[in-house]
Amino acid sequence: MKKALFTSLLFLVSLLAAAHDKVYDAPEVVAEFPGGTSALWKFIVNNIKYPEDCRKENKGGRVVVMFVIDAQGNVSVPEIIKSPDSRLSKEVMRVILLMPRWKPAQDKGVNVSMRFTIPVTFNAKQTHGGKGTGNIYSEYARQDNNGTDNPRGLFHLMRTLYEGNSSHYQDYNQYKYCTDSATLQLNIYKGYNATDPILDYHVMLSDNDHAPFNYTGMNANKEKKIFNSNKDGFTMMWYHQDSDHSPYPGQQYITELYETCNDSIPLMRKIISMISRKSGGKNKFAGCWYRLGVLKDIEGMDMLIEGHQKLYQIFDDTHYLHIYDLERKPDSRFYCILRDVTYISDNEILQYGSKNKITWVSDNCFKLTFDRGDGIMVTEVWLRSGLPSVIQHAVGTHEPIVSINNPLPNYFGQ
Repeated sequence: MKKALFTSLLFLVSLLAAAHDKVYDAPEVVAEFPGGTSALWKFIVNNIKYPEDCRKENKGGRVVVMFVIDAQGNVSVPEIIKSPDSRLSKEVMRVILLMPRWKPAQDKGVNVSMRFTIPVTFNAKQTHGGKGTGNIYSEYARQDNNGTDNPRGLFHLMRTLYEGNSSHYQDYNQYKYCTDSATLQLNIYKGYNATDPILDYHVMLSDNDHAPFNYTGMNANKEKKIFNSNKDGFTMMWYHQDSDHSPYPGQQYITELYETCNDSIPLMRKIISMISRKSGGKNKFAGCWYRLGVLKDIEGMDMLIEGHQKLYQIFDDTHYLHIYDLERKPDSRFYCILRDVTYISDNEILQYGSKNKITWVSDNCFKLTFDRGDGIMVTEVWLRSGLPSVIQHAVGTHEPIVSINNPLPNYFGQ
């Protein structure tokens, strides 16, 4: 009996040893870099440095490195299997050996070793800040094996790639807010940092995608393709027809890599919260308002003149969001400015450094009087209202929308 038990234990130990010695290419559970695939490519991009002498010599090309993640999650036996230059090989090897411990692969419930092959392309003409980053991202973008989820939530555009491995660095921050109903795009232009304290931010909000983002796969016969979609982000590929008045080259596919946003982007979270009507307030102004028009004295009578531009304001306890409807079809674009607000009383507020007088017509209508900057006083009439239908459709709200042609009678206390 003891002999049989001893033999069984030896057999089990030999199986485990064989499992540890074997290097898998496709185990049941693949090894994972801390934070996932997007974090791996981010790690490589942030650490790789284009050798200065190679850059000056315009020496570039693709380096292919193979390595093993062993059963403990450590990087082992890295090997360059293709390279145009030993100096590029040395840099890639340096970065691979810098990698932290991975979550090891598993097969039949046992940790096993797994082989990986990663291509890194250096292009001296496309370096940025001393790093050959664009082409590393493009290698990742060509894969379609990193998730089939439908993107939902807030995502930040990390990189834009062209065919031929070129990389475009936009001078603004771009975000996609993806819901089951639609996809909103938010751009913060140069000079405004999304991680700074929230004060006077200028954001372009648009519905130029006109539909929810759903996974399509990289090879789908569609004008816009969504793939590599998981909890960390997604890749979007779209065909750009014309290069006129655009930073992108025409007649080719553009690839955009998006990363999931976290709570370190307070500005975007704040704006999404406000337009989703989740950012409330305890004061009388809390909510969304529509500018019905401007009061003008014409022959001794106050006449309501509709403004040349549709304007909305959302108030919470600390901020207000100006939303200008630019009425640009078919993009449905809105220009937003987020600013601080101080409530002195129900009849006076401090906006943009100016004390503005409030006269309440009813709980749903007030007159706002302010100095336009040249000593001339202006009085605007504001009605409680929902946001434009394009925004409401995207964020899932259903508030009534008013206009000068359809001001609900009870808004004037009638």
